[in-house]
Amino acid sequence: MDNAPKTQSGMMPLAESARPAREWIDELRARGRKAGADFLGVADMAGAYATVAEMTGRPVRPGDAWPRAVSVGVALDEGIVNGIPKVTAAYGVHFYREGWPAAKKVAAALSAWLKQEGFATARSSRLLPGGGIKVAARYAGLAWIGKSCLAVSPEVGPRAAWEVVFTNAPLTPSAKKPLDRQCGDCRRCVDICPVKAYTGIDFNEKDNPRKRYDTGKCLAYRRKLGNIYTIGACALCMEVCPYGKASNILLGSRPVAAPPAK
Repeated sequence: MDNAPKTQSGMMPLAESARPAREWIDELRARGRKAGADFLGVADMAGAYATVAEMTGRPVRPGDAWPRAVSVGVALDEGIVNGIPKVTAAYGVHFYREGWPAAKKVAAALSAWLKQEGFATARSSRLLPGGGIKVAARYAGLAWIGKSCLAVSPEVGPRAAWEVVFTNAPLTPSAKKPLDRQCGDCRRCVDICPVKAYTGIDFNEKDNPRKRYDTGKCLAYRRKLGNIYTIGACALCMEVCPYGKASNILLGSRPVAAPPAK
């Protein structure tokens, strides 16, 4: 993590730049596309950090709050996801050796570029408790957080791997507010879970994630699968989501970035 000036409230100030904001966004999108992003957006993180402080009852430590987050997503292979549970082993290999590493590659490329331009960056999702990668996607207007606690996009549902780059670069946010959940009364992901790890409670950023999701049950089951399939993966909740199933968009044809909010 680079050293950057801090504010008294804990939130880093945005860096100054003589370059027009539109040019920064255009180049960010171009570089993200070149690096392999299927989704890219910029989040204003002020509200997210304020909510974390309220949720935990602890103020954000000075310097830990970054004013912007660049959210990147790489769509997963629909043929593999559609084959779950018959191809669970193939899905595990695809996600952990292809999809997620591809998202990390995009994030690394964008972080390196921003650093080269003189801005501070950080890539640890732990900088934002409660699921920093997913929260950034939500605040960037790219996805909401479903009852499965996965990031769900309107285009491909939960069938994407996400990453995040925190920065003080003066990037214009992609959305004026976080994307609202669109799950309605659907409980398919909750009901299909073999270990009942989900409670079915709708996402509320002020709630502790444990109110919605028992991480221990999920991890224990995936470790058990790992003994069979080498890489512990389940993804029944991903396969069953109607948003993913409704997608007819082929890989490579999705919009690369959400435009800045007007």
